[in-house]
Amino acid sequence: MDRISLIKDPDAINMEDKYSILRSSEVAQIVPREIASITDLNSTHISMLISIDNMQIEAKDQTFANLNNTFTVNRVFKSCADGETIIMRNSGFADFRAQLIPNMQGKIKGVVGNYRGAFQLLIRDTNDLNLIQSRCEPLYIEDFQSVVGNADFDIDGWINYTEKGSKVWTEKVFQSNGYVEFNPYGSNDSKNVSWLITPRINLENQDNEVVTFQTQHAYPDAGHDPLEILISTDFNGTKEGIEDATWNSLDSKISYIEDFSSWFTFVDSGEVDLSLYEGIAYIAFKYTGSDRENKNMTIHIDNVKVFVK
Repeated sequence: MDRISLIKDPDAINMEDKYSILRSSEVAQIVPREIASITDLNSTHISMLISIDNMQIEAKDQTFANLNNTFTVNRVFKSCADGETIIMRNSGFADFRAQLIPNMQGKIKGVVGNYRGAFQLLIRDTNDLNLIQSRCEPLYIEDFQSVVGNADFDIDGWINYTEKGSKVWTEKVFQSNGYVEFNPYGSNDSKNVSWLITPRINLENQDNEVVTFQTQHAYPDAGHDPLEILISTDFNGTKEGIEDATWNSLDSKISYIEDFSSWFTFVDSGEVDLSLYEGIAYIAFKYTGSDRENKNMTIHIDNVKVFVK
């Protein structure tokens, strides 16, 4: 845009003639403020031009606005870095309203607005979108919303295997949210060892994979650390092959380690790095305890997701 200057005329008689705005021939480029995450936005950014990288349209195959009316519409963009979302507010009078938003990821620019406490972006034209990279579709996702309450867990492709004891992983639903539970309480088993293993996940064709999930616990016992998160790339996918496979530990946040006294609260695992592994992989949640020894903490698993960071 052209620079403008405010000039004072000392010889002017009238106040309205004392100051003049002159347009300069010098052209200045507006440089957007780079924002690392949507969560970094605050009130100081309102009306500011910003840019955010690693963004993609959440629902694919959408136009910028409606084709058959001039209503202003919201388009939700999601961060491939942390999963946060923000609304892009597009005018139905925009001359690009009928254009499709690219089904790719990349950098978006826009002016920050705020409506009822929620930040929004307003683009100037389609040049504010530079979406040229492949989308960050999850390699695998399971939210357990198909489970029913109080049944043995049996979602297709998963393995529910008890190595020792009588208890298995079970399906649970609470307040319309499905999840998986292991609870050895009341079994009178001297040893409880049970595996919950994902379907096969292909780590061959991309880099920088991570897994995230949530854990929740109840009735914890001091000194009892029952849950291991494991990965194998030589497992053959059968119950018979579990004990013969090589299983490596994965470091993650687990609810009873993060906050022992906070029961029935789901805790995010954080992004667990899988980049060291290639080929076909399986991720296992392994519970070890003993009802007789009062090592019988209840564990819940939810929202397992493998994706490229």
